[in-house]
Amino acid sequence: MIILTKKNHKTWVSFRFSDYFCKVKICIYWNTFKKNHLLTFQMEEVLNNRIFKSKVDYWIPLIISLAFIPTIVFSIIEQQYLVLVISTLFYSFIMISIFNIKYIICGNYLLIENKPIQSKRYNLCHLIQIQHTHDCISSPAASLDRIKLIFSKGEYIIISPQNQKEFIRQIQEINPNIRIMSQKATTQ
Repeated sequence: MIILTKKNHKTWVSFRFSDYFCKVKICIYWNTFKKNHLLTFQMEEVLNNRIFKSKVDYWIPLIISLAFIPTIVFSIIEQQYLVLVISTLFYSFIMISIFNIKYIICGNYLLIENKPIQSKRYNLCHLIQIQHTHDCISSPAASLDRIKLIFSKGEYIIISPQNQKEFIRQIQEINPNIRIMSQKATTQ
């Protein structure tokens, strides 16, 4: 769904992105070509600067590969093609999941996409604290260099965006009342 609205001589486009509405500011330029008006869009605010991929520690895919390679090699040697297909599909699924974790700041919401597994949305207005952590609890984070987002109802999520400083800065623009706890403060 695409909606065009005008506000302060700017045009906004709202579109459906990962089941949640986002707004992207655009400029409209009119070009004339043989008396036909062509509408071209040039993005002022690129949505990609609000999409953060998960940092991936090199050892995580390495350990997963070391676990699956012997099974795959054994199934080839023993001509166990069903085991080969199942192992290869499962290995591919895990690797795709690791390298496709994204954190999207969309309006007042943080959308965590972990394709093909799930997507989950969090309201950043309810975020009260961010802690730096190296906790190895299961979470949509492919690195141990993590941040823990704590929400007002006691809910939390642990994530590992590649550019943590920029990620935190953009969240603070939405909710400036967030407390940032350093690694030293969380270990005491």
